[in-house]
Amino acid sequence: MALGKIDGVLDTNIGKASALTSSNLGKVGNTIMGYDSYTKLLLHMDGSNGSTTFTDSALSRSFTAYGNAQITTADGKFNQSAYFDGTGDYIKTPYTSDLDFGTGDYTIDFWMKSTQTGTHYLFDRCDGTITSYDDLALQIHSGELRLLVDDGTDTGYVVISSTSGANANNGSWNHIALVRYSGNTNIYVNGASKLSISISYNVTFTSSLRIGGQETFNNYYQGYIDEFRWSKGIARWTTTFTPPTSPY
Repeated sequence: MALGKIDGVLDTNIGKASALTSSNLGKVGNTIMGYDSYTKLLLHMDGSNGSTTFTDSALSRSFTAYGNAQITTADGKFNQSAYFDGTGDYIKTPYTSDLDFGTGDYTIDFWMKSTQTGTHYLFDRCDGTITSYDDLALQIHSGELRLLVDDGTDTGYVVISSTSGANANNGSWNHIALVRYSGNTNIYVNGASKLSISISYNVTFTSSLRIGGQETFNNYYQGYIDEFRWSKGIARWTTTFTPPTSPY
């Protein structure tokens, strides 16, 4: 291995503490690292066909599969993926405080291939309590992506913003990244920002994390999800980027 390279990738920031800004933390050169200290959840969605075991490669947290949620080898961004049939399917992990973001930077990113129209949840953290702007969810509605929070007036979600011109329901694999950086939240679709909003919300929960559905409102996702990553304390992208070309 050549000096100044990690796995063949030239890292011009080695030995430069001043170069480690918020825009390149978690990077080797210009390559986003898959697992680092900011990674609090990483699901490769790998396994045998039909398996209901979902392995977290970050902190080994446990997931329970509901309905017919399962690993499939029939389709995947990178060979395999999780498949949800839209009828009661989701996976869930219990609450832990390391999944909270507070008011800091965060990144939630994954690949998805939707096979239905209508409204359904990609992930959800809702504890059902009336606390201003704490609960968080990402919903797909007629191809647009909706950022949802609890506004503190009831026990349900309100849409605080939707993407425009982002057809994420096109039957193809799309990379989705929900990123908050210095108080500004963006939704990137295939590396392009489709939503940008500045709003104060404290992402602190007492509930589990659900991927693939919202059990209270019965809005279940139909399609595939691959490489789901939950990063705390870092905005992995702050401008247009090229989505990952390999698994994390």
